[in-house]
Amino acid sequence: MGMRGRFPTSRRSIARLALAGMLAVCTMAAESAEPPRAKAESSWAAAKDAETRGDYPAMARILRPLAEGGDVAAQYTVGLLYDTGQSGRQDRTEAAKWYRKAAEQGFARAQFYLAEIYYKDGDALKDYAEAVKWYRRAADQGTAMAQYTLGIMYVKGQGVPANYVQAYQWFSLATSSLPNTAGGYKSRATTARDAVAAKMTPEQVNEAQKLIAEWKVTNEEVPGRSPVVYQ
Repeated sequence: MGMRGRFPTSRRSIARLALAGMLAVCTMAAESAEPPRAKAESSWAAAKDAETRGDYPAMARILRPLAEGGDVAAQYTVGLLYDTGQSGRQDRTEAAKWYRKAAEQGFARAQFYLAEIYYKDGDALKDYAEAVKWYRRAADQGTAMAQYTLGIMYVKGQGVPANYVQAYQWFSLATSSLPNTAGGYKSRATTARDAVAAKMTPEQVNEAQKLIAEWKVTNEEVPGRSPVVYQ
């Protein structure tokens, strides 16, 4: 039975599974120190085969030993499978556990989706301060939706004191990063930036522009930056 017949699908879960497919063949998996390279390559090949068959629970089982051994791509993918439910059950706590392991190794997508859990979970995992922390780390690697969501959090004072200067900075960076095909988010970021600007003094706008310039000097040319992530 195909994936559609076994689990509910959504635009979000489909997008994440596309990322999982990409990760299943990425060279990062083969470069893990533990387990040895040949075994890691074999496990990733088996995981890719399980993905092709639509057997995502098997994919999660195959990748879990690699994740436990510190393979960042496996950690992220196992987290993703628990997050979307393709592991056989949806478990946000388990997803957060594996996302965090990959996030702590600097993987921007894991940082972003870990922040998403802390920001949007309707249960015990909601934690705005943790969401800000991980959105910021992803945003500093150029993750556009992390930048956009930080803008929202600074407007609303969620996990941070409300601050229009910071909100303008992050909305502006998101506007620059998001492609026109990003499901309308580029337009939303632009509208949000302009709405915030209407409430700011000229001095505040100048301060925000200075922060943007400083951020670009520090972060824009970082090698190996994550591609834009959006929903």
